[in-house]
Amino acid sequence: MKREKVCVQNVTYQYPSSEEEALKGVSFSLYENEWLAILGQNGSGKSTLGKLLNGMQLPKSGEIKVEGYQLALENIWEIRKRVGMVFQNPDNQFVGATVLDDIAFGMENLAIPRDEMIKRSEKVLQQVQMSKFKNSEPHLLSGGQKQRVAIAGILAMQPSVLVLDEATSMLDPKGTKEVLNTVSDLMKSERLSVISITHDLEELTFADRVIVLNNGEILYEGTPDNLFEKEQMLREIGLDVPFSVKVTHELRKNGIILEEKHEAMESLVEELWKLYSKN
Repeated sequence: MKREKVCVQNVTYQYPSSEEEALKGVSFSLYENEWLAILGQNGSGKSTLGKLLNGMQLPKSGEIKVEGYQLALENIWEIRKRVGMVFQNPDNQFVGATVLDDIAFGMENLAIPRDEMIKRSEKVLQQVQMSKFKNSEPHLLSGGQKQRVAIAGILAMQPSVLVLDEATSMLDPKGTKEVLNTVSDLMKSERLSVISITHDLEELTFADRVIVLNNGEILYEGTPDNLFEKEQMLREIGLDVPFSVKVTHELRKNGIILEEKHEAMESLVEELWKLYSKN
């Protein structure tokens, strides 16, 4: 049985300026080497949850534990050592004049010895395929490259949980694919657990499990495949299934049964081409 990395129990949160709770009794677990997607529209509570996981906010009630450490003021730095956050706009995370300087910044805050910093920097830049840009100015990079540098900076601090808070929402399809493939590879090589907070159902192709938040409550928890069968529920909360899934369903209605379920357009086109070539 996989080890529990994060445990969220009956958590509520309320912003001082609001009369309504942003989170209402949310409970779930994240396990070792698991990719959990948290899906929802703006105002669903998903980004609030992300900030709680990293100790940027504290819950009104309930309990959050990361590798046995309970989220509380006295444990904030233990939590942040274990939970790394990658945000929507990578420019907001850059503080160094070069890529290498930026990656070193987080390690300097942890008082990591210089020799170790150099080794870690070289390793993480290689892992995100950005070694040749180590002396570049971060603001000159493409959107996908910036996010890979942001991920490298977090990886250098060796967290066990990586939280992507709408980390691909400002990227084009190519940049999105670059970032998600990078995270997927790192998850396997570094035994990371991943939480991706998103409103984009295309991202669910990488997830093992998905939680749908609506008005601060869990509306659904299960596999992406099962979620895609609930088109009406998704439409009611302002979300929609990927176009490739719709096409697959329509093909099935017309007697064309595909071998696999396709959440990504590329894999659907590939199977349709194989099917067409046979005929």
